[in-house]
Amino acid sequence: MSDVESELRSYLKKTQILSAWHTFLLELLEEGAPNGNVYDFAASCLLKYRDDHKGINNSVDKKKPIDENTQSLPGTKKSFPDKSKSQEQQNQVELIKEWFEASINSLDFGRPVFSSKNIIQDLKDGFLLCTFVNSLQPNQIHNIHSNPTTESEMAENISNFLGACSSVGVSSQTLFSPPDLIEERNIKKVLLCIVCYISELEKMGLKPKHLKTENINLSNLLHNGDGTDEPHT
Repeated sequence: MSDVESELRSYLKKTQILSAWHTFLLELLEEGAPNGNVYDFAASCLLKYRDDHKGINNSVDKKKPIDENTQSLPGTKKSFPDKSKSQEQQNQVELIKEWFEASINSLDFGRPVFSSKNIIQDLKDGFLLCTFVNSLQPNQIHNIHSNPTTESEMAENISNFLGACSSVGVSSQTLFSPPDLIEERNIKKVLLCIVCYISELEKMGLKPKHLKTENINLSNLLHNGDGTDEPHT
């Protein structure tokens, strides 16, 4: 750990803007950064901000929550957008919800297909993913944990889903790992993989009968997040 990063970590603990630091790093990593150590670059930027605002940020109003859609550095008007709420990912989420809800009978399922405001919470135990697979590819997955209580059971469900993805032609580069979903390490890759699976199903003519949105251009949603198309086998 460099001296400048160590100094920054200490400052962040005192000012409680760790989430702003995290968001700023994501912004740099996704949008590009100067050559060299990106962490040193980001740390230097934030330390300069600290030096420019001494006396202003020594105490942080703990009662003011960070907006869930944008995260700002205290004392500035600059907001960094939360990339998880980008328009492309919102479109991916809407597509996934439409396909799942059109494919799964909520009465047979025993509850609303999506019962949480956060789609990841509904997907992370893998049960909904496996149910979706079997709704369009009957008996594709035989062993499903319908009420997983341990991470190993969740991981097994998710691995079964990933196996179904591979079986229809989703590339290995596109597949996520169980921790990417369970621990929310890489939600962007999770959403992309599900969309790619849906794309392969559509190519095979396995489209739910009651899909509300017709003629969705899936190619617009099949990106790495860096502007490049996903590889296909």
